[in-house]
Amino acid sequence: YHFGNSSSLTAAAVNSYYWDNKTGNGDGDYLPFNTALAQGARKLANYTPSFAGGTPSALNPPNCTAPGTFAGIATGGNAYGFGTDGLTPDGGQTCVTPAQWANINTGWQGAGPAWQAFTNQDYQAHYDQNFGQNTLRIAGFQDLYAHTYDRTWQLPYILQPGGIDPVTMNPNCLVGAPCTLASNPSWYNEAVNNAGVVGTFSIVGQNNEFGFGGYYDNTTTRFSSSGVQQPDPAAHETSAFFRDAWHPINSPLTTYVSAYFKHSTVTNTSFVDPRIAFVAEKPNDVFRAAFGYISTQPALTDVFSPFVGASVGSLAGNVRCGTLNSVGGGGNPNALPERASDTEFSWGHRFGLDSTMQLSLYSEPIWNQLYTQTIPVLNYPASYFGPMGYASLNQYANAYVASCGGTQAQAFPFLGADGVLNIGNGYAEGIDLQGRQHITPAFFIDYSYATNSSVALNVPASILQGNLTLVPGGQLAEIPLHKANFALDYTFGTGSRVPIELRSETYFVSSNNDKNLPAYNYTNFIISANTGTRGQANIIISNLFQQNSFAAGLIGNGVPLPLNQYAAASDYTPLIGAGATEEFGLLPRRFEFIYSYKIR
Repeated sequence: YHFGNSSSLTAAAVNSYYWDNKTGNGDGDYLPFNTALAQGARKLANYTPSFAGGTPSALNPPNCTAPGTFAGIATGGNAYGFGTDGLTPDGGQTCVTPAQWANINTGWQGAGPAWQAFTNQDYQAHYDQNFGQNTLRIAGFQDLYAHTYDRTWQLPYILQPGGIDPVTMNPNCLVGAPCTLASNPSWYNEAVNNAGVVGTFSIVGQNNEFGFGGYYDNTTTRFSSSGVQQPDPAAHETSAFFRDAWHPINSPLTTYVSAYFKHSTVTNTSFVDPRIAFVAEKPNDVFRAAFGYISTQPALTDVFSPFVGASVGSLAGNVRCGTLNSVGGGGNPNALPERASDTEFSWGHRFGLDSTMQLSLYSEPIWNQLYTQTIPVLNYPASYFGPMGYASLNQYANAYVASCGGTQAQAFPFLGADGVLNIGNGYAEGIDLQGRQHITPAFFIDYSYATNSSVALNVPASILQGNLTLVPGGQLAEIPLHKANFALDYTFGTGSRVPIELRSETYFVSSNNDKNLPAYNYTNFIISANTGTRGQANIIISNLFQQNSFAAGLIGNGVPLPLNQYAAASDYTPLIGAGATEEFGLLPRRFEFIYSYKIR
């Protein structure tokens, strides 16, 4: 809205709501027979008979004496062969061979019915006032993000002891006090609200443009786990800044200088982030060199969000012996900001018409690098895991014992919580090439190629010992070194009122990707047509050739990750070692129809 010729107010609002049915066994996790057989063999090797008398039951199974057999333990911690009271035989076998265990467990992994919902409400407004060539801008914003994750009926149900066995003095299923099968509900709610204001005043001179301003961002939260209200932390970030662009008349060179003076109450730290850039322009070329420092604070939720446990049903097929196993995640109160310096050189060239090319090179040393890792649960106070403390993790410890042997107490050092962690120093560098080349006025090719080398350096031994896939000097996991794509675009009826545009886009991704696939590619196809002067219809066909399309996440079948110097020989075991990964496919071919119409 314009208030005369010198001032205006602009407002925008975007609301989105998303509901996702996560019902399914493990959200797509699938245990292949070859991985299940390897797990069965490991269970046999780690099996220690534990029956010490008392009533044989699902919680106190008899010893397996037949060669090559071990006691099969279900995800809920109860032995095979017993009914829901923990006593009555159900016709199954308690003692199984690795092959029998694999036949029973091959298939979709169980976490049961679940759903989640997301809400985003984004509101922005900015006021602009011109004072001759100078401009004042005041912008306000508010963004609400809310997430509900519901596993009210999650699997497995848990067998609850009926009493204390008088022989062993341990909880057990007894003839006079049978066990009962109890539900295992879990749900989580979070809401994060960001609100703030940015003010900038720009002064335009003959040879330069100078600006200064301030920034304030306040973040509030609300968390609850299974209906229990959690602490609701809040924090804010403030910044004062100035910037200047100096461009003498008739000079091809422009110099940009800026500095941001920032403070965050998330970590109660302050930084100055300076930057300088030189841009030289010629008729068909642009050269840019930039140098600067940047600080990155961990998000409020990365530091203070409560622990949320993973579904035990989805953990069973992913246990790794001798290294940390994630049993959930939450904030890490010890996370600190990271600091980096970056150097960038860019060159852009115009070949004529709409044909262009841009090449960028960058280098970025990083100090106190922030990276999501698995942190030992014993590094946290017991209160971090709720009113029951460490006892709330017993189900995960039992799952570890069932796969790797030992006792519940011996399992706890191998349980971890995912969180943002300062892993030491790091280094990132890369090349980014992109452009467009016209072949004819109606036909052109878009292309891009990028490398992203991202490595960790000087990582403390305590982190490496628990995260064997973090290799100093090696590429960080799930960050592909190479990416490329090209698009072929042809327009029929150029210059007419109803042109039709056909476009194919092919993408290439190298190994070490987040799907744990070998290097792969896929193609999308897009048809666009104008319907008159205001309307446009689009048909988008994703993954046109059905490349690497499968719904199951194949546990153990992904490309193995390299391991660091603390890995033992057993960590390299195929399919189930510390470097084993779950292989994910691409979404199948799908069609999307979009029609847009401009009212004015």
